[in-house]
Amino acid sequence: MTNPLKLFLCVMFSFFVVNANAQYKRCVAHEHHIQKMQDNPSFQQNRIVNEKRVQDYIANHANQRAAVITIPVVFQVFHNGDAIGSNENLSVAQLQAGLDQLNDDYSRNNSDVGNTPAAFQALAADTQIQFCLATEDPNGNSTSGVNRYNISSIGNINQNACWDPDYVDSRFVNPYIWDSEKYLNIFSLFRLDDRDESNQCVNDALLGFAQFPGGPANSDAAVHAYFTIGSIANPNPDGGTYGLGRTVTHEVGHWLNLDHVWGYGGCAAGDDDLVADTPNQFEENYGCPNFPLTDNCTSGGDGVMFMNYMDYVDDNCMNMFTTGQGNRMVAAINTYRPGLLNSQCSGSNPNCPQVYTTTSNTIPSGTKEASANVISDGTVFASGIVIFSAKTSICLEDGFEVLNGGRFETNSIGCN
Repeated sequence: MTNPLKLFLCVMFSFFVVNANAQYKRCVAHEHHIQKMQDNPSFQQNRIVNEKRVQDYIANHANQRAAVITIPVVFQVFHNGDAIGSNENLSVAQLQAGLDQLNDDYSRNNSDVGNTPAAFQALAADTQIQFCLATEDPNGNSTSGVNRYNISSIGNINQNACWDPDYVDSRFVNPYIWDSEKYLNIFSLFRLDDRDESNQCVNDALLGFAQFPGGPANSDAAVHAYFTIGSIANPNPDGGTYGLGRTVTHEVGHWLNLDHVWGYGGCAAGDDDLVADTPNQFEENYGCPNFPLTDNCTSGGDGVMFMNYMDYVDDNCMNMFTTGQGNRMVAAINTYRPGLLNSQCSGSNPNCPQVYTTTSNTIPSGTKEASANVISDGTVFASGIVIFSAKTSICLEDGFEVLNGGRFETNSIGCN
């Protein structure tokens, strides 16, 4: 097994660099991690202990297909006074596009699956993780899952300051984060800065960053430059190469305990990403390389998996997670973030349809809701995604069937 100590020397935060032509990444992860260990001396030990639990969970569930886990999302949108739908004050439609792309990427329903090289098709996987807009806030009140903040109305935020991850954590994330044991917080800011080797601020240098599981609760979020939130079908108009939503896919991967596919660089044992089915890789890749791409660690055969969401290639060149990465994320939820297993995106509503039934028919994709019971003996077709949501009971009668490639889940809490 890979030496778990290497996992904790440089992983608290991970970043994309905006300049796609750069052949290096300015990373302040190590400094952040050291500071966090100084603030919390038990943090490193906790990470080591829980990595063993992650590995044990994966080993003990090797032959089990995980049930779909649905994680409530709250978008925390910061703007400087623009109208909703203008510039950084993203419209609900744009945010929904980002969420749709996240769901497509994590379920391998992304429209560009055909771009995965044939050599890696068998490794590409549905992670069994999905996301939905939260409908209930931490106080039990109804919510749209979108919060907006005009920074001119917020004290203690200086637009002339260096908005590096430390500043963003202290001024944006810490004061406004919702409970990360129950929600994925996706922060959207109109600028993310970095610092160079001389500690000088580099403006607009980062696309996003996220905290790995196990860190401080008040910074446990995924943070993005606003122009990265979009989808293949609805690109962010300000995003260019990075407007298809793959930064969110990448950063949420970190939030769910995935490292970059090159791990910590180099080819020695212990330098990899702790995932067995991603080829060993020497360093990050940029742009959109041609397949096969080889490097110092994987110098022949099918080469490295540059099209993996956890590399640094352009949005339109990313198109897959592996089975091993999916297993690692599911294990992280069950060990680091078990509260997400009980989180719900919807609450009871007596005004929804009284009963949903289907009789020996194909069940269309979507959520089938009932204020009383859901009863079904129908069929979830091969590419269907069906969710039954009922206030009282869900009854699957003789004849109910999920065809290979379909997905079915239940929510006994209620309907939207």
